[in-house]
Amino acid sequence: MPTNNRTPTSPDNENLPEAVVASARDSAKSDNVQTRIYQAISIQRPVVLEYLKSLRRDKPDASPAELLRELERRYVATVTLTSTGVGASAAIPAVGTGIALTLGLADLLFFYETSALCVLAATELHGIEYAMRTGPARSYSACCSARSRKARCRNS
Repeated sequence: MPTNNRTPTSPDNENLPEAVVASARDSAKSDNVQTRIYQAISIQRPVVLEYLKSLRRDKPDASPAELLRELERRYVATVTLTSTGVGASAAIPAVGTGIALTLGLADLLFFYETSALCVLAATELHGIEYAMRTGPARSYSACCSARSRKARCRNS
């Protein structure tokens, strides 16, 4: 008969996902983590606004839905093109393993950056505020009224 020699302090395999989720929740509740996330998002906002202005310059009569489709089209094209280029360069025999791994890591970081830009642009396009607010009674606004959202989409 097999014996069960599990350490009582470590989660068993069945409860491992729950332990990971609980640990992630505890970490996310930390003010430091939330502050860093909102600081990173705030840094991106001027880039996002400029990107949306360029979209509107290219398509001045486009509705927000059409701008969102254009945003998605550009995102997919950019990510596909860069990933294809990195994959093709890694297949070249003259490129060493180190260079291929470096290019792969750079592609991953570029993917994260491009994805963040796309998500934040879609958020801004919908009129959802995501700016960081400081103070003891911190409040993160999740949405605006429909009227201000339409006005922002037309005026930006």
